[in-house]
Amino acid sequence: MKLNAKQLLDRLTELSIENDLSNVQVNFRHDDDSDVYGISVVEEDLYDEMTNSKLESVILKVNGEQ
Repeated sequence: MKLNAKQLLDRLTELSIENDLSNVQVNFRHDDDSDVYGISVVEEDLYDEMTNSKLESVILKVNGEQ
């Protein structure tokens, strides 16, 4: 099952109850044994094919300078 943006928001909202999220870094790793990459940017990714107006995905980028 893939995580959707609402599920991510819900989990972050839960975490914010007892944590100051401005002090929490966002990282990425492929699995428990892989290297950790710090996420620096969240961007819009794909829009629907029919109208190109409904956001279908977002991406987390390690480096926003491209």
